[in-house]
Amino acid sequence: MYYTYLLRCRDGSLYCGYTTHIEKRMDQHKEGKGAKYVKAKGYKGLEFYIASSTRSDAMKLEAYIKRLERKEKENLIKGDTRALDRLGIEYNLVLSTLNSPVISENSSISEAEDM
Repeated sequence: MYYTYLLRCRDGSLYCGYTTHIEKRMDQHKEGKGAKYVKAKGYKGLEFYIASSTRSDAMKLEAYIKRLERKEKENLIKGDTRALDRLGIEYNLVLSTLNSPVISENSSISEAEDM
């Protein structure tokens, strides 16, 4: 499984990346061992991640999300998946909201039992 994620930095900026181990990667960001950008800005929290079955899809999602305007990224954080639906690929979006996760599979949002 591959994961594309969006996290918030302490200065309010957003960072998008992809990984094969979401929890391990978040620990790296928290410890300042992740990306240079997050190390410089400081890790605040994971906003969401998207599970993909292929590395290619995860990388496409990362590139696509990085090109979105900030408003569209904030809409994704709120659960508005219209920007993702335009891609035409299957995805499983997990919104973190920093303590109360919910899962969305192609726009259907429900409460998650665990991450």
